[in-house]
Amino acid sequence: MAKTGALEKHLLDVLDVVYRKLIGMGASKEDAEDVIQDTAMKFIRYMEGLDDQNIGGWLFRVAMNGYFDLCRRNRSHQSAVLKFSLEDGIETRTPEEIVMEGQAGRKVIDALSAQTPKNRQLLLLKYSAGLSLREIAGITGLKEGSVKTMLYRARNEFIDTYGRTEYEGRRL
Repeated sequence: MAKTGALEKHLLDVLDVVYRKLIGMGASKEDAEDVIQDTAMKFIRYMEGLDDQNIGGWLFRVAMNGYFDLCRRNRSHQSAVLKFSLEDGIETRTPEEIVMEGQAGRKVIDALSAQTPKNRQLLLLKYSAGLSLREIAGITGLKEGSVKTMLYRARNEFIDTYGRTEYEGRRL
């Protein structure tokens, strides 16, 4: 029974962090509540097959995917008037700049792909989702000090890998 209470508390803590993140990303209160409710329902439906060690990460990923799906649905059903200025319709970057940005993005993806799943998750939660160490600790179930240490190591490994791909790219 104690395990069920601890799981419920962890679930509520993680969903609270995710809710605040959704609001911070610009979701309306109603949309954030809908996404959290859908995420909780999916958790109940699939909880038997989930790994107890990574429930927070699973909840976060399901909620973010749910929010992005909601945004796509809303965008496709909207009949809003497009507002733009003349400058918005003109590409100000050169083709070389566009190609360089694409190559840099590919290097980041390659360097992230070389990370362990845990390191990749920590890096994405910190730098893509913009979560604090405390929020990451709540989602992953780790201590805040452990998150800080693991993030430090993951960041250094990412830098080493990214630098290595940068160096290998120059040799070719």
